[in-house]
Amino acid sequence: MIGHALIIDPGASVALDFCWSSLAVFTGGFSYSLVSMPSHRHMSPEEMTEPVEPRDELLLALGRLVFEFGLLDEALHHALWIALGMSDEVRILTSGLRFPELVERFEAIFAQFRNPITGGTGVRETCLHLRKLNEDRNREVHAVWGFWADSGRPVRSVSRLKQGGIALRMETVEPSVLQSLAQRMADAADKVWEIALDYERQRSSVGDVGESSL
Repeated sequence: MIGHALIIDPGASVALDFCWSSLAVFTGGFSYSLVSMPSHRHMSPEEMTEPVEPRDELLLALGRLVFEFGLLDEALHHALWIALGMSDEVRILTSGLRFPELVERFEAIFAQFRNPITGGTGVRETCLHLRKLNEDRNREVHAVWGFWADSGRPVRSVSRLKQGGIALRMETVEPSVLQSLAQRMADAADKVWEIALDYERQRSSVGDVGESSL
């Protein structure tokens, strides 16, 4: 496996070490070239004893981001099952739904629910937050990540189509930013569970009152 450094020269040269075997390069007004360099797979055992902290931090942060988003997605599925029932038919209907579709159905089902103590649950606000989290997650997960050669800090690279070519945007993103986003996802999953379980408790209490009055 060969790593690559992307040399971008919009006036002064800076380098990124991407460490992939190949890298698609697009023109976008920059002058650059690809330079092969050894990746960590070709490091000696002595060199491998020293952990590369920026990489470790980035991989841990991205991993937690993916992990927490998966739990959030699963929380939405369970909320729908709590409201609609755990039948095979419901599971079939809700399986394969993309995250925006899960949020849309969650809002449609729970938006009319009112907590008897607080008078509301913040369902609409929660769904707005969930949509923003999904946008943030897509930005981070679908970006190309590398490391500045001079500082070793992580850099996020996103290319977008524009008239006449492709715009390449790169910016340093610290792992702590990704960890913060992952924590917001964890908090959002807790809120989804809170709404779903409050809904179920209220529905059960109404059913108990109805049965006792017969």
